Amino acid sequence: MEKCVVPSVIFSLPPTASRTKSKLHVTCTVTLQLHAVASVSPFESTFKLSRIKPTLSLTLDSTLEEPLSLPTPPLVLGAFQHATSAQVASLPTALVHLHMDNLKVGHAQANMMDCYFQPYFDKDNYYFSHLSFNLATEESMRTYERTAIDLTHSLSSFTRVVIFLITHNNEERGDLFSGHIDKKPIASKVSECLQVLFNPLTKLVQNADIIFNVCGSVVTQQESFNDLKEVAAKFKPRSMILFDAQRLQLGSTTSYLLSLLDSVIVQGFHVAQAAKSGKGGKGGGGETNVD
Repeated sequence: MEKCVVPSVIFSLPPTASRTKSKLHVTCTVTLQLHAVASVSPFESTFKLSRIKPTLSLTLDSTLEEPLSLPTPPLVLGAFQHATSAQVASLPTALVHLHMDNLKVGHAQANMMDCYFQPYFDKDNYYFSHLSFNLATEESMRTYERTAIDLTHSLSSFTRVVIFLITHNNEERGDLFSGHIDKKPIASKVSECLQVLFNPLTKLVQNADIIFNVCGSVVTQQESFNDLKEVAAKFKPRSMILFDAQRLQLGSTTSYLLSLLDSVIVQGFHVAQAAKSGKGGKGGGGETNVD
């Protein structure tokens, strides 16, 4: 839970009010000062004000038998201020779990991210979805394309999109597993696999933050890494996040990604700024490099 200090906020009422009907003239000055601490919780969608210390001064020329009716609403003088680290960015946000359809790992991490971030938003400004793929056959590829196009259309109004891409890859060449036939995995070059995956998601991928939960050969094998850069240049995502661990264990990256995405989704930092400033911490005990 983040806390931020809110300075005094002054509500001023109009200096005079009159009631000619009852022949009473009232001069009224009301000043209400709030000294508060605002608390932001990931499990609350609104600010809570605590330690409120109001001060009220009221001067009347006479008393009224009925409540005073104000001609205009109270005016707020001054502005709310808070620490940058306590900022809540309420841009409409969508999380997409993109995974090979027979994959049994990775679902828990994506669901955890959903449970963490959903309470920050109302139901109209947040969306979480699972999108599975099998690109090994023409029929399964068409099924994926139709579903992906529909998802892209339904998320067209969302300003921020985070995609979790989870699949296996070849440890020697870095090729990604794009599907399976008779439960046997099929590996494809990084450029071929990602272009088929991203083509129906083009408008969604553009300016999205894409997290690759794949093993490190995609990064350490130069040909695969070059393919990845070509895909990034074509589809123009806002960022791509990858790990160079030879055999990636999702459990070792979850806390890092949670902290990093909190900085990006909730606090509004760009992912590169969050990573460089260490707001995401250290991924799996290693170093964070930003290109």
